[in-house]
Amino acid sequence: MQCPNCGTLQHNGIRFCSNCGQSFGSVGSSFEGQPTTPSPYRSAPVAIVPERENLGRRILAYLIDLLPCLILSVLHFVPILGWMMFGLITGCYWLLRDINGASLGKSFTGSIVLSAGGSPSTTSQRIIRNIPIALAVFLELIPLAGILFWFIGLLIVLPIELILLLVGGRRLGDVLAGTNVFHKPEIAYTVPVA
Repeated sequence: MQCPNCGTLQHNGIRFCSNCGQSFGSVGSSFEGQPTTPSPYRSAPVAIVPERENLGRRILAYLIDLLPCLILSVLHFVPILGWMMFGLITGCYWLLRDINGASLGKSFTGSIVLSAGGSPSTTSQRIIRNIPIALAVFLELIPLAGILFWFIGLLIVLPIELILLLVGGRRLGDVLAGTNVFHKPEIAYTVPVA
């Protein structure tokens, strides 16, 4: 459906234009498919296709995401219980780091987690993509032996993640969740013709 006031394409069934606020009232979709000339006083947004994030910004975002873990690593000075607390807190942190679409590092670099095709990702996809790393970290919850299991788990998971990222542009978590990391597009507008 196209707004009769500004010409912006809209989803069917909405009552107001997302660009100019024009009420569709009872008209609904009676003007659907009818091309209209956009108003010269308003500019319509251009359809934006997000581009996949480059490797450099993804690595920078990951390093920034490590900062809270480095701060929490002081818990390792508390024998056994400190290691377990570190495993619990950082495991939850890694699992939920992209819950809002972008982790701390991704927010800094202007990245966002979307479905592999570029459409918005679901909350479950954003959690599933972090399970491989979080599971390795949660191994630290096992008293004493968890220290060794955690280390072995990360030695297995991190190289697999890195190899898949370098070869296919998607790490293991992205493959499992059907997601990828994209650069947040800047919203661009067409210039109105006077």
